[in-house]
Amino acid sequence: INVEIERFRIWCSEVAAHRIRRSSLDYKLREASHLRDRVLELLRGLEDVIREANEIICGDKVPWEDLSDIDSDCPEDELPQVEATTELQQLVSNMAEIVTCLMQLSMSLQNPAPHDQFKGSIHIDMTHFETFDIEHVRGKFPNAEEYLVTRLGKAISRRRQYLRYRDLHRKKLEQGLQLPEPAPPVIQSTVASPIPLAVKTSSSIVDLVKNDYYEDTLSQTSYASSTNDATRLRPPPLPEQGQDGAPFECPLCFRFTSVRQVSSWHKHVYRDLQPYVCSFEGCIIPDSTYESRHDWFNHEVQAHRTWWECISGCNLPFHSHSDFQRHLQLVHADCSSEERLSDIMRSCERNINMDAEAQCVLCQQHLPSLTQLRHHLGKHYEELALFALPSYMNDDQDESDDD
Repeated sequence: INVEIERFRIWCSEVAAHRIRRSSLDYKLREASHLRDRVLELLRGLEDVIREANEIICGDKVPWEDLSDIDSDCPEDELPQVEATTELQQLVSNMAEIVTCLMQLSMSLQNPAPHDQFKGSIHIDMTHFETFDIEHVRGKFPNAEEYLVTRLGKAISRRRQYLRYRDLHRKKLEQGLQLPEPAPPVIQSTVASPIPLAVKTSSSIVDLVKNDYYEDTLSQTSYASSTNDATRLRPPPLPEQGQDGAPFECPLCFRFTSVRQVSSWHKHVYRDLQPYVCSFEGCIIPDSTYESRHDWFNHEVQAHRTWWECISGCNLPFHSHSDFQRHLQLVHADCSSEERLSDIMRSCERNINMDAEAQCVLCQQHLPSLTQLRHHLGKHYEELALFALPSYMNDDQDESDDD
């Protein structure tokens, strides 16, 4: 039992299950109900197992191996039949299985995709922007690998989808609060309409006039694609209503917020856009986006920039989790049982030195350390994310380098 308690403590520490506010697991799962429900299911199961084990240890419950025909109304052949296993041992085994499931979820819990956030926007089709957005990334970074160009371009399109959803959701909530607008006068004309029939059947002319989102977005697309590298996109200016720390409605997510500095406003913008994406081709969660440089690079360090040094006496290096696990099972099977395997792998894991030299995967610039790469590549990601903003959000000339 003590072993499983220690494993559970390690899991809590890794996913910040014991913390509160922005760093907590509860905050990370705020937009991922599918993962939150799974975690709660496992934790409730663990709670039930611990309660039953505690009842047996305290003598409040008779374990099944001590039950007799006199103590039970059930026929003997209906009693639990577990060879050489007590009920307490079975409960400890169940506890170990639950903790293992929680550990297997750890990577998804570190930065869960905003499932609930995008669930409502899935019906909004923005796939027609993907070609523009992918070409924009390719035009800015012609030497980048094609998988990353495509990944970043599609991420921009998904941001457009989310921003459009938030805008429509805001307008839906305010229905009934505004006075109805007078109907436009009907003008009879024999002149053929220039609007295609397909457009007429899918949307009214009034809706097309009011909905300037697509026109603004296309203007932004043509503008940003034609500018040179010296002209950088920057976060929109802090709304006037938010000056001096006053609460205001964010024009991106349409939620009320309050900031004291321009740099804090920029951080809020990037939290909405989630600009950071894993740069490794073999990532098992390639479409996940991150709201801070720390979360993004922490994922890369833990999932892709780690290596394993085999146990004492062997010391072979491995750069793949699966290769090292296979090595342990084949060469060190005597000391790497299934129960100990995860603990051995964790103890043998080594993180790369942040002072190691690196190269930007987008512009190919050589950098003296991974710390500088995090800042350098992060700025590329931020500018690409801003490309999803409609053009009516004017650029802010102030720039913040804060993480």
